[in-house]
Amino acid sequence: MATRRLVSTTARLRTTSRSVSQAAPLTPQNVAIETGELKALREKAKGPWKNLTNEEKIALYRATFPKTFAEMKAPTGEWKRVLGGTLVGVAAGVGLFAAMKATVSPEPPRTLNEEWEKASQEKLRRQHANPISGISSKPAAS
Repeated sequence: MATRRLVSTTARLRTTSRSVSQAAPLTPQNVAIETGELKALREKAKGPWKNLTNEEKIALYRATFPKTFAEMKAPTGEWKRVLGGTLVGVAAGVGLFAAMKATVSPEPPRTLNEEWEKASQEKLRRQHANPISGISSKPAAS
């Protein structure tokens, strides 16, 4: 079973935090996963490095420094999850609003129907409201 350990070269760099710094991925504070193969490779690395193959050197480097700057700055696609979540939230809000409007909202007032509007205009004409330019004014002769 693999165990995690904090890799550090100096006592000053030892911390209780397990987070890897995003600003400097090449610091020796990165988290490495120790496997039996990696432990054997670390023991072998204590001897002369001329005996190590390039693949073993790369494996040791990757165990200490898991990500390079290019890998760290590569797009993760997180914006897709954020956009999707936002759109789902907006759709849920619109759906909830439509459902509430259809089931809970009161009927529109009686003064908004067409019959009331016509009766109101007729009353304004009878009272000669706004006779110069309004509803009671006479149409201009052409």
